[in-house]
Amino acid sequence: MDTESVMPSKKKSANKKANETVNPELAPSDNSVRTKLLLNMENEHPLSVFQNELKIRGIKNVDLNEFVVLALSQVPAAWWQTRIEELTPLEYRVNNALSDPNLRQKLSDLLNPQQAN
Repeated sequence: MDTESVMPSKKKSANKKANETVNPELAPSDNSVRTKLLLNMENEHPLSVFQNELKIRGIKNVDLNEFVVLALSQVPAAWWQTRIEELTPLEYRVNNALSDPNLRQKLSDLLNPQQAN
């Protein structure tokens, strides 16, 4: 039995990757973090429209990673910081406050008002 007809060929994906062009500025560096995402978007989402337009125009061998990284680099740092603050649990904030002597004293005064007098 021919194993190539049963098992998917990795040669095709290797050739596909070889044909894709990568912007050297966005190529992974030694200190880059690799993240895999599965994105579920509405058909009207700009990335979905972009992908559909690539198909309509017959544009092939496009590294979408390059475009997603470029798009994400346009998001202001303040937006990311706001999301971090929104997601930070109370336990983290309390532990962080307890590590600072001034905040620890204020928290102690707040929790034990009779000792503060």
